[in-house]
Amino acid sequence: MHPELPTQMQAHLSEQEATAVWAQRLQRAIDALAERFHSVYGAPEKIFVLGGNGFRCHGRLSEARYPIPDSSKGLQHRVPVSICADDSTQQQVALSGLLYASHFKLKQVAAPGQDPLARGWTRGGEVYMWVTKDGLPERCMPIVPVSDRMQPVASVLSHTA
Repeated sequence: MHPELPTQMQAHLSEQEATAVWAQRLQRAIDALAERFHSVYGAPEKIFVLGGNGFRCHGRLSEARYPIPDSSKGLQHRVPVSICADDSTQQQVALSGLLYASHFKLKQVAAPGQDPLARGWTRGGEVYMWVTKDGLPERCMPIVPVSDRMQPVASVLSHTA
């Protein structure tokens, strides 16, 4: 119960019941978004829920389930879902993604042929690809946790204070 709202304006759900309703709604939203993503970009590898009250559903959702777009047999696809346990972990995931993305650049490449499918449905035949800045394969990229990268910043800030 919210202490400032009048009782007659509040739903009669316990915290566990409200969390169960929220988890069901989040599951439906994730399933719909994963299906839409699949139809535009291809199957996602993993889904991360960041922000909002997502951490309330930690441990309640483990995968997105949706019918494969353009499947005449009604095949289902499952994608793992990761929900962080707290806000600080969510921030670490987002910052790690930004730091990891800083190792890449966009490269324009030309696609041969006049067929729009060969050109990736782009205007003028350009196709853009993410490539590493130093030419190394992606599997050789260092994955350093954000907390390890923040240590030098924290030490500098502590000396200036």
